Amino acid sequence: MVHIDRRTVVLNQTKPPRIACRLAFRSACALQTFLVDSRAIPANDGANKCARVVAKAYGKLVYSVYKCHYALGAATFGGKLYDEEACEETAPKGALSRYNAYVQKAIDAGICPPCLAGNAATLGANAVAALDAQNVEIFPCP
Repeated sequence: MVHIDRRTVVLNQTKPPRIACRLAFRSACALQTFLVDSRAIPANDGANKCARVVAKAYGKLVYSVYKCHYALGAATFGGKLYDEEACEETAPKGALSRYNAYVQKAIDAGICPPCLAGNAATLGANAVAALDAQNVEIFPCP
């Protein structure tokens, strides 16, 4: 017989965090509810749309960078030259350039709050750098 703690079951359900929090701990998580309301939920519809645009672009950026890494491996084993950095960064078809262009459209539309508009490009550049650093873990054998 397997014992399942009620708190684990409630928190793993697909309910909003505030409801899961209330069901699991009743009054013990007012601070978490406040943090969810003030930090994770955008202030208005425009900020929400901008956050969705940036998140979607970020997901595409990560996918594209991994595609560049895989293509480098395939080209290397095929005896061909491949410019991975151009695939990752260089305009107009580089992954980072496409990310920046997509995000810039939302910023130019005026829907992004200053905190996200000012950090979106850095977020993309940091993602590319982090994914490059992870190559050792994904392709461990030279």
